[in-house]
Amino acid sequence: MATAISDQAKSASSSGKPEKGGSVVPVDPAEQCVRRLLPKFLPRNVNHIYVIPTTNFKNQFDRARSLLRNEGDYIIIHGLGVAVEKGINLTLKIKNALPELSLTTQTSGFHANEELALEVTADGQARYINVVHMKLMKPVTDNV
Repeated sequence: MATAISDQAKSASSSGKPEKGGSVVPVDPAEQCVRRLLPKFLPRNVNHIYVIPTTNFKNQFDRARSLLRNEGDYIIIHGLGVAVEKGINLTLKIKNALPELSLTTQTSGFHANEELALEVTADGQARYINVVHMKLMKPVTDNV
């Protein structure tokens, strides 16, 4: 089952919202597959980045910086399962690169279906998945 999802991820094309200036913010193919498997209550907006063990760190780092510089006032990075540490690392790297950002963190969890559990857990057992949600926000400017 995990092989099928990994194959889908490899064959999926990068897509995303166009940046100002015409280039495209790439979405990691592994993240695209995981987004389809997420429970309905987790958002799928362009400014939400889902980190799993197989996602490309550099791709997500570049995408996050690009979104913050060009698209919106915030991004939310979700570290799923065994990739919680990878998600925290990504958030801290972005925070170091853009120190003016403020950071808020929240944790949660949910019961994963089999396909998602194969992607985000070490042993592939369907179970409760821990998630850390980290929101990086641009400072609010008062225009008086």
